Amino acid sequence: MLKFIGSKYYPQRTGLVGSGGVERWVFRSLKRGRTEVSFKYVRPWEKGIPPVDTRSYQITIR
Repeated sequence: MLKFIGSKYYPQRTGLVGSGGVERWVFRSLKRGRTEVSFKYVRPWEKGIPPVDTRSYQITIR
């Protein structure tokens, strides 16, 4: 129902490693209906470690 288009990270302060920021995810709807999108917050260099946080969102496409 959704197609992932891409994502981009926007740091709050440039040049400061670990300062935080916002990541924007873009999806395109393919058809009407309801679906769920789930995210897991992980550090890619930490293998075998459970996610720090998980979030799921119910999406309604009209």
